[in-house]
Amino acid sequence: MPKIVVDSQGNFVTSENKEAWLEARLNGVTATEAGKIAAGGKQKEKLFQSKLTGNIESMEPNAYMQHGTDREEYILRYIKEKYGAEHNTYLYESTENPHHLATPDGVSDDYVVEVKASIKSLPELIATYNNQMQWQMYVMDVEKVLFVVETHKNFIPMSTEEAFIVRDDKKIDHLRTQAEQFMENLHNARKN
Repeated sequence: MPKIVVDSQGNFVTSENKEAWLEARLNGVTATEAGKIAAGGKQKEKLFQSKLTGNIESMEPNAYMQHGTDREEYILRYIKEKYGAEHNTYLYESTENPHHLATPDGVSDDYVVEVKASIKSLPELIATYNNQMQWQMYVMDVEKVLFVVETHKNFIPMSTEEAFIVRDDKKIDHLRTQAEQFMENLHNARKN
């Protein structure tokens, strides 16, 4: 079972305390970041520079991101009623590597939940978020993710789709290798 990350005062780190949450993520790789590292290019370089400089600014949300944030509570309430999974704000670390981190949207005994509000359908988004979901399964030591997508048109919710995405250990091994190389490069750059 993964551990909840604690700050220097011994408090659990949650996404509700944005400053502590962002700071704790500086010395690790989260699920979102594992996806950026795997994508490479500008996303990876921007992430590297952000961690190298200690820039913990969070991105200003655009209208789509804000809509997703606003809808998350309602979608997670629906998932709790249907499946029993609990809303999560804790930052977890892998038992295998404390620098491998994740904050899944929801948790259950044997799976985690990832929620998106999007103009795209669930099948269109699986490939986009597969690396992120695989990383969450690895950190949380579970075999599946309940991927939930609420589609909207002009920010009006249209429908909700959900599917279980299963663990792919070969993909996870590849993501871990990339993350470890990224963190080694970051460590070396910080020494210079």
